[in-house]
Amino acid sequence: MKAKDVMSVPVVSVPSGVTAGGFLLPVGVKEPRVVRSVAFFALVFLLTVPFLVLGTVAGTQILPGLPLTALAAVCPVAAAVILEYRRGGGAGVGALLRRSFDFHRIEHRGWYVPILLLYPAVLVASFIRLRLIGIEVPVLRIALVPVLAMAAAFFMSALCEELGWSAYAVDALRERCGALRTALIVGVVWAVWHWPALLQAHRALSWIAWWSLATVAARVIMVLLYDNTGRSVFAVTLFHAISNLGWQLFPVHGSYFDQPSVAVIMAAVAVVIAVILGFGVRIEPAMIAGMLGAIVAGVACFTVLGALVVAFVRKQQTVGALTLGTFLPLAFVSDVFVMGGELPGVLSTIGDLFPLKHLSHTLLAVLDPVGRPWPWADLAVIAAWTLAAAAVLVLKGGRWTAVR
Repeated sequence: MKAKDVMSVPVVSVPSGVTAGGFLLPVGVKEPRVVRSVAFFALVFLLTVPFLVLGTVAGTQILPGLPLTALAAVCPVAAAVILEYRRGGGAGVGALLRRSFDFHRIEHRGWYVPILLLYPAVLVASFIRLRLIGIEVPVLRIALVPVLAMAAAFFMSALCEELGWSAYAVDALRERCGALRTALIVGVVWAVWHWPALLQAHRALSWIAWWSLATVAARVIMVLLYDNTGRSVFAVTLFHAISNLGWQLFPVHGSYFDQPSVAVIMAAVAVVIAVILGFGVRIEPAMIAGMLGAIVAGVACFTVLGALVVAFVRKQQTVGALTLGTFLPLAFVSDVFVMGGELPGVLSTIGDLFPLKHLSHTLLAVLDPVGRPWPWADLAVIAAWTLAAAAVLVLKGGRWTAVR
């Protein structure tokens, strides 16, 4: 993030007796940024209460799976406006709202590729998985006018949220906490804020757990986009709106939406980003094509491997235990959790045999094109695993019953 993009906010100590959040501070007095974020989170939850009551009493839905409580999307921007007015008066509020359509901050147009296509790609992968395990998901049918109306509504809803979550909360935490911690803090609060509405929509607790994982992962991705687009609210709003629209357009009105697979894929992308942020690597536009190619290759490989597990293991509980019990140990010997350290020979050999380590090396190589050669050997291993697993599936017949 460029120096000119960072807001210069004077920080003064808060006098004793003044409540956290600056509610009792006079207009124009600046409170510490962490206090600002705590005040913002508290105010968002407070403003949401009337909408929770409305959703509980009315019991109706705006769209399938979307209760009236979803109208609380206005609460983040309302909280940000209130707190900005306390800090800077009308000028502060105006500066905040003028960021609504700040697409001029996106200097490199290549960032529109992940903004527009990343989440749809996740949904396509989820759709393919459902078809592979034998679930007859209907083909998507789009009526242009209703879709455009939903797109406009979801964009305005996302804008109301991101003027709060990104333009206020992320900006308040970013310098003090760093990108990853900021993303996790805001992501967790963002997820918890949605829980009452999800319960009103009669979502199962397991569904909410998977949804929360996907939501925190999405915020990690969004903070990366925010940082690399000059802190553009428009950029994260567009990503947010496309995510909501994609869920509602997934057949039929999201009723076939496979939250576990979406959560796993989003979490995998977020882990990659967390590694990048943790090692201080900044993504340049020229790297985006290679990065997306590596992610696509990795998703394809592990989707086919997952389908292979499902083909031979019929019980859902066994599938979950087997995949977690395999993936987590492999991550420790595949340069995912610990990178660059020397491992004992046997563990290093195990890591070399499986594709996870080679996917990690591929991502590092495409993100450091000057310092590393193009990872042809790693890509060959990933391709070999993908083709071998696909061949086994073809020999088995290509179709099997859904996991029970």
